[in-house]
Amino acid sequence: NSVTVNTSASADAPQRTGGGGGGGAAPAQAGDVVSQVAPGIYVSNGAYQSVLVEMETAVVVIDGLQSDERSAQIIAQAKALFPAKRIRYVISTHNHFDHASGLRAFAAEGATIITHKLNEEFFKTALSLPRTLEPSGLSFVPVAVLGIGDSFTLSDPQNQIQLHRIQDSAHADDMLIVYLPAIHAVV
Repeated sequence: NSVTVNTSASADAPQRTGGGGGGGAAPAQAGDVVSQVAPGIYVSNGAYQSVLVEMETAVVVIDGLQSDERSAQIIAQAKALFPAKRIRYVISTHNHFDHASGLRAFAAEGATIITHKLNEEFFKTALSLPRTLEPSGLSFVPVAVLGIGDSFTLSDPQNQIQLHRIQDSAHADDMLIVYLPAIHAVV
C-alpha cells in the first residue's frame, strides 16, 4: 500500500517459523529421524526431506539443503547410518537457495557436488568465496563440482542413481529429477 524510500535494511536472517515447505522452513527437529525406504535407501525426515543412498563404497545424498544447519543434520545421519562410508556425492536438483544453501557443509566433508552444467561455474565460484552475511568456519573449503548434461548415471554393484534434466521446466531451467531403479521411484 505504500513505499518508504531511503530506509535502512537489516542483514539479519528473518525469524524462522515451523515446518512445511518454503524456503523459510525450520530444520528437522530432534524427534525427526530417518526412515528406511528399501535396503540402503533412507529418507531424512524434516521440513525438507533428503534421500541418502548407500553405494558399495560411499554414500550419495540427494537434496534437502536449505541451510548449513540442515546439512549438518543430514551429514550426521549419514555418518550414523553408514559409519564406514563417506559422503562422496551430494546431488543438487536445482540452484534455488532452498536446495543449495547447505552445499558448503557437504564440500567441507569432501563430497563432490553434482548439478546440471548450467550451475557448475556458479557453484564453484560462489562456494569458493568467503561467506559475508553469515560467516562460518566453512568459508574456504575446497569445492569439487561435477556439472552434468541432460542425463547421467551413478552405478555400482549395490545401487544405481539416474539423473535426468526436465526440459523447459517452469520451476528451474537446470531442474534435475532423480530416478532410483531399485525402488522404481522418482525423487
